[in-house]
Parts: sequence; structure tokens; C-alpha cells
Amino acid sequence: MENQNQDQQTQLDEIYSKLEAGDISVPEVIKQSNALTAEITAKEVLAGANKRSEEIQGERDFETAEKKFLGDHPDYEELVASGTLQPFIDANPLLVDETIAYFQYKAKEAFEKGKEGSGVVKEVQMGSFPRTPRRRSTPLSPEEIERRQFQIVKQMRGE
Repeated sequence: MENQNQDQQTQLDEIYSKLEAGDISVPEVIKQSNALTAEITAKEVLAGANKRSEEIQGERDFETAEKKFLGDHPDYEELVASGTLQPFIDANPLLVDETIAYFQYKAKEAFEKGKEGSGVVKEVQMGSFPRTPRRRSTPLSPEEIERRQFQIVKQMRGE
């Protein structure tokens, strides 16, 4: 796009040079420069419209994914809002995503049910967990992540 704008600017410069040299009339300069300006403007408007269209489609995809996730996991928002997942986040300072905490909670819940139900622990599917499209809490700053990592190392050393 930038290369095309440079080409069109070169064309405008040529038109103005012809005008200065007397090779072209003022009405013709106006006509040609208006045509080039209209072409440049149309391309910029089209590029902006295409970009916005892509953004809107991305937002729709995002909303669809979120609705599907929440439909598949109806208790997710309640568990996040109630603070039930916070102990999982607190237990792992590097875990800053409620979604992973949610799946850890669900795995623990399934584990407990398996232990209580049959005396035998049932295998829990631990494949890759889908993530929600939105993060519900504020992400940790790099400094906070580093501080938490340092705490873990100190705990591992027994300090």
C-alpha cells in the first residue's frame, strides 16, 4: 500500500512538473490530480473498511467461542465469581488464568468423586484444556511474576 502511495505521489509530482514546464494546462492538472487524489482516498477508505471488517469478524468469532465455552461449562462464571478457584491460583503463583484453575478444580472434583464412589480412583482426562476467550482478572505484571517465582525458589530451598 505504501509503495502504491509513493507511485501515486510520483505521478502527482510529474503532473506538477509538467504544469511548471508549461506542458499541461491548469484545468488538466486539476483534473488529473483530483483523479489521483480520489484513487488514493478510495484505496485508504477500502483498506480501513477491510481492516474494520476483519476486526468485526474477529469479535464475532471471539463472542462465539466464549458463548460456546460458557455453554459447555455453565458453572464457570459462578465458580470464578464465588472465589472457589482462588485457592488453586494461590497455590500456584505462576497460574494467573482462571480457566486453568477451573479445570484443576474440576479434575480435583472428579478425583474426589472417583475416590468416594468406588474406592478406586478413576482416570481423569487431562488433555489440553480449552481456554476462555477472555481473562477475568488482571494479568500479573512481569515484576509480580518474578516476585512469585522468587518466592517459589525460596520455598524449594527451605528458606
